[in-house]
Amino acid sequence: MKLSIFTPTHNPTYLLALAYSLEGQDYDEWCIVVNSGVTTEDIRNLLSEKWDDRWRVIAYPEDVPTKIGAIKNFAASSCTGDILMEVDHDDLLLPQACSMVKDIFAQRPEVGFLSSDCGHFMFTKGPKHNGKAISPPKYDVKFGWEYETVATDFGTFDVPLTPPICPTSVTRIWYAPDHLRAWRATTYRELGGHNPEFEILDDQELVMRTYLHTIMAQIRKPLYLYRRHTDQTFSESNMNAIIQTRTLELYHQYIERCQLRWCELNGLKVVDLGSGKVPREGYEGWDIETDVDLNQTWPAKESGVGCFLANDIFEHLHDRMFTIRELYRCLAHGGVVFSQTPNAMTQAGWADPTHVSAWVPETFRYFTDTERAKWIGTPVRFQELYRSWDDPSNTFGWTYCHALALKEGTRPPGLISI
Repeated sequence: MKLSIFTPTHNPTYLLALAYSLEGQDYDEWCIVVNSGVTTEDIRNLLSEKWDDRWRVIAYPEDVPTKIGAIKNFAASSCTGDILMEVDHDDLLLPQACSMVKDIFAQRPEVGFLSSDCGHFMFTKGPKHNGKAISPPKYDVKFGWEYETVATDFGTFDVPLTPPICPTSVTRIWYAPDHLRAWRATTYRELGGHNPEFEILDDQELVMRTYLHTIMAQIRKPLYLYRRHTDQTFSESNMNAIIQTRTLELYHQYIERCQLRWCELNGLKVVDLGSGKVPREGYEGWDIETDVDLNQTWPAKESGVGCFLANDIFEHLHDRMFTIRELYRCLAHGGVVFSQTPNAMTQAGWADPTHVSAWVPETFRYFTDTERAKWIGTPVRFQELYRSWDDPSNTFGWTYCHALALKEGTRPPGLISI
C-alpha cells in the first residue's frame, strides 16, 4: 500500500526537524503545502540538505479560503497514496511509525482510521531534533490519565496513554484520538475530508464524523511526538476559551449519534422511554401506549441496552429509586441515558397534574457523586457527562443530564466522582 504524509505549513521553523524524523521511515510521499507568505522555494532551500525525491512542495491557491480545515483538505486531496497520514509541521514521527500504519491497514481491511499513542515534549534549545527534550507537566490522573515512560532517540518522555475509542472520547477533544492520525484514502474521500469551514477543532470534527462512518483502530504504542510551544493555536489570547466552548457545542451536536453508533457496533438496544406510540427514529419505544408500564420491571435483560432517551418521562414515574435502579440494570457498561426532566423548583415540575415525582438538578448527583450517594446508600454508579438546567427564576424550567453507567469494564475517560 502507498502511504502519503501531508503537512500544511505557514511557519516552517521546525520543518527540518520533522524531515530528520522521516529518515528510515517506510512512506511513499510527503506533501508539504505552503501558505501565508511561505513559498515553495523557501521550503526547498530549508530542506536542501535532506532533500528526498519523495517530497512534493505545493503552494496553496491564493483565491480560496485559508481556514485550516480548507488547507488540510487541500493538502490531503493533493496526495496520491492509499493511506493519508496527517503530520503537523512542528512535530516528529518516531521510528517504524509508517511501517506499522501500513501493516495494520493491509492486515485489517475493515479499518478506515488509525491512531497511536502520542508523546508530548518541549525542547530546551533550538528547532532541530538534537536539542534536549523534556516532558511537559502531566495531565491530572483523576480524569483517567495513565502514563508510560518511553525512551526514544529524542529523549525519554512520560507518554499519556490515549483513552479507548468510544463516544465519550471522540466527542471531547481532551480525550479524542491523538496523533498520529491516518485515514484510508477511500474513507477520507467518502467523508469529504476536513471541513473547509473550520478554523479550529477541524481534526476533532472530522474524528467524530469518522467514528460514525468506519471502524477506528488504535496502536497502543507511541509513534508520534507532539511539540509544545508558544506559537500554537491554543496558546493564543482567548483562543483556549473559544476551544472549550466550541468543544461543548460539538459534543452536543454529535454525542447522541456517536452513542447510537456504539450501540450498533456492540449489538445493544436503544430505547426511547415514554415515547408514546411514535418513538424517535431508530429507537424502540417503551411507553404505556406500547404496553410497557415503566413503574414495573422494564422489558430488557441486564446490561442489554446501550442508550436511553428520557425526555419528560421521569416525573411521570412514582418511585425515583426504582427508576434509577432499572436504568442502571438495563444499561451496559458505557451505556448512556440522555434525559430532559421538568425542574420541580419551577412550575414545570408540578403544573401538569400527571406528574407524580419531583426531580431537581441536584437529584442526579445522588447517583454520580459519592458525597451525595453516601446518604442514600445508592445501589448504582453513573459518570456525569453533562448536567445543566434552565434558570429556576423562569416559570417553566428543565434539567438536562447525560449520565454513563459504570460497571465492570474499561474505565471511560473523564472525571468519575462515585
